[in-house]
Amino acid sequence: MRKFDVVILGSHVGGIMAGALLTKKGFSVLMLEEKVKARSARGKYRFRRFSNLSELVVSRTLVEGVYGLLDLRVERGEFSARRDLGCQVLLPGHRVDISPHRANLLEEIRREFPRDFEFIETLYARVEGKDWLGPILMTLGDEPPFIGQIRRWFAHEYRALCDKRVSTILTSHGGDRAFNRFIDVQMKSMSYILVDDPPFALASHLLGILLKDEAYTDMVNSRGFMDRIKGEMARGGGRIKALDSFGTIRVEKSGGEFRVYTNGERNPFLSRVFLGDIPFARLRGLFPKAFSGRGWLERAERLWPEYFIFSLHLGVDGGGLPVGLGDCFMSLRDLNGPDANGNLLMVFVGPEGVDAPPGKRSVTANAFVPVTNGKTGTTGTEGVAGAILSHLSEVAPFLDRSIRVIDDQPSRERYRSEWNNGDIIYGTRSSFRVGDAILPTVTPMEGLFLACRENFPYLGFEGEILSGMRAAQAVWNRFR
Repeated sequence: MRKFDVVILGSHVGGIMAGALLTKKGFSVLMLEEKVKARSARGKYRFRRFSNLSELVVSRTLVEGVYGLLDLRVERGEFSARRDLGCQVLLPGHRVDISPHRANLLEEIRREFPRDFEFIETLYARVEGKDWLGPILMTLGDEPPFIGQIRRWFAHEYRALCDKRVSTILTSHGGDRAFNRFIDVQMKSMSYILVDDPPFALASHLLGILLKDEAYTDMVNSRGFMDRIKGEMARGGGRIKALDSFGTIRVEKSGGEFRVYTNGERNPFLSRVFLGDIPFARLRGLFPKAFSGRGWLERAERLWPEYFIFSLHLGVDGGGLPVGLGDCFMSLRDLNGPDANGNLLMVFVGPEGVDAPPGKRSVTANAFVPVTNGKTGTTGTEGVAGAILSHLSEVAPFLDRSIRVIDDQPSRERYRSEWNNGDIIYGTRSSFRVGDAILPTVTPMEGLFLACRENFPYLGFEGEILSGMRAAQAVWNRFR
């Protein structure tokens, strides 16, 4: 059978969610997915592509919510895959340690600030004791437009009061500069939703993902979760067809139906609905006329590529890493400073001797390179690798003698003038709140819908789930 109610291009979380929900509603669904390997092999090493961390593991609360929506039962052992991910975040002037074991984290703080440790234990209680705006913000929520405006005003005042309150407490305590900086960074990162200072905003967002559900105390492997949703779609009558590349697909629309040609075949798939779960630039290339309207362009202009993620593949001597470094660490410098390339790093460290030579460990250093021109992408990659190594030598001098570059060619190949890959973090022209769709789900072309991750930038896994749910609802409302 070559005719389907819905053809979905892309099998990220948004497409999978939309497909599963639509099959539950009785739609026949074909999902076209590109064959992509999560990790790349270079010699005896294996490296992990960039992820915003929420794509590595999924919180139990989120999974239970999705399963409830799909009427799925939690199978025995479903949540047995626990991932205790330790992480250090190196911010300007100090660091934030994220650990699934509170005792370990407290021990590190006690070692670093022995004189001030007891003060830290009481600081948060003292701040919360005078916190009368926090409960109001939680009660108001941010869904109704008018209340949302009130909440944003409260949030601004709340942040100012918190800063003043903490400053007063620190002054009375009389701690040194390093300790005061430590507290400042901790307070900003822990209240990450309210942070709007550019350098802190991105790191705080990443921290927020790490801290969600008490820092990885109970997580689910993301691949297993996605496979389960795919299986649910198949049980509902959906079909999945793998493509070597999205470059082998051609889409036409005639007589109210989409004709989808794959791998050069003459016999197309037919559908009344085409749903794209691919980067917006790629979908816009398939249907240029559908995205030429003034209203669409005005909404799309609110979103633009802000950072390109350049991955540098490294090898490290196992003995060169300090005890307790964990699986990854992040380092942030002033993103608006003169040395823009590589100022925000997210470094994944592979296990010793696993997918690497004996005594060695594979390392993927992801540099967040600011895009100087989001329209044409004129920022070059020359010097980025050197900037990454320079940054690493400053924040991790213990790596200086043990590290070596293995490969940076994959990133150079992916970095082009088109923003049509998963290595882009988007910016927005207005303050972004959870629940605000930047790109619309429904497009100007009849029957063409979006489930792109750009619908909810900065939300990662959760945003893709929201996008898929909204896309499925839009299809149901129009074609039920």
